[in-house]
Amino acid sequence: MTSKQINSLLRSYADGTISKEDFDILISHFRLTGNDAEILAAMDDIWHSLNAHEFLAPEDVKKSIFKRLTEQTSGKNDLKIKQLKPWYRYAAAVLVVAAGAAIYFTTQSPANQSIAKRYKNDVKPGFEQATLTLANGKVVNLSQANNQGTIQEHGVSIQKGADGTLLYHYDAGQASSNADTSHNTIKTPRGGQFQVVLSDGSHVWLNTASSLTFPVNFTQQNRTVKLTGEAYFEVAKNAKSPFLVITDKQQVKVLGTHFDINAYADEPVTKTTLLEGKVSVVTAQKSTTISPGEQAVFANGNISVKTADLEEAMAWKNGLFLYNQQSLENIMRQVSRWYNVDVVYEDQDVKNQLFSGALSRFKNISEMLEVLETTGSVHFKIEGRRVTVMQ
Repeated sequence: MTSKQINSLLRSYADGTISKEDFDILISHFRLTGNDAEILAAMDDIWHSLNAHEFLAPEDVKKSIFKRLTEQTSGKNDLKIKQLKPWYRYAAAVLVVAAGAAIYFTTQSPANQSIAKRYKNDVKPGFEQATLTLANGKVVNLSQANNQGTIQEHGVSIQKGADGTLLYHYDAGQASSNADTSHNTIKTPRGGQFQVVLSDGSHVWLNTASSLTFPVNFTQQNRTVKLTGEAYFEVAKNAKSPFLVITDKQQVKVLGTHFDINAYADEPVTKTTLLEGKVSVVTAQKSTTISPGEQAVFANGNISVKTADLEEAMAWKNGLFLYNQQSLENIMRQVSRWYNVDVVYEDQDVKNQLFSGALSRFKNISEMLEVLETTGSVHFKIEGRRVTVMQ
């Protein structure tokens, strides 16, 4: 189905004119693809082509729409609805439910001027970009690399797939004696993110301002990678060869599982969140094992385990900013990395204010800051790539 067809169906769905046949087609498409980012992009296009005030509605109306649409898309067809928490309680928002995704778009009152006009500058969001450092030291700009181009290194072919993911394919017949010891590094800048499928079939999503160092080919004894920043891993199962992720403060050991590690140097804690399987988290002081739905938190030399907010932990991978009573300081660290801006505070006390909300990561920074400003307790000024936070 083309983007134009998707947008047309979503538009008719939003205004209530969609036929049962078209509705079934729309649901089937997103159920098969499971692509929340595609839903988000389509709804974002539609949103910007319409007048926001046409969709403003009281809270009870929004709740009623949410209930009706949720009932439509759940039931006997076993389509799972990923319901986000009721963020509309915290900010003026329009709720759109489409094929299993609950997405909130902030609105302006009709009397308001364009958001961008409220700031001297605006900053576009991050995008897919990274560099690859080969074993010989050569640096390849993955943002510009031809999708059809192939790099051969020690019996491993490296190329970008049609969707931009970097793919490693090991050919035993072409392998050299250095294949197991040669390492590559993928690094995303601030304002970048990237995906790579390693030679063992493990899929890694790398968040902004992060790096992953890994062997060109893994040995049968062990699979070890080094991470700075944040990444989500879907590790290929191999009972004979454990997968080890090393950060500056801990090691995470798995056999085959889905998990996220947030290990930014400027964050006060390191978080390991498990979605599937089982992982062992090892620090200099302690070792612990976590189960699906749990999060290991390493802070001040101690490690603890708690129930994870999976939606919040995985929001970045799903193309969202999503916060549940997060401090402004924590939020602005993520904003700084994703938009590649420097953040300064006129008043240090404002850092501790708590916020909850959700917004697409693919909106300009002005719209992100507008969400925070709806509380009336904080304001922002953008000058170039410098954001000043004010009360």
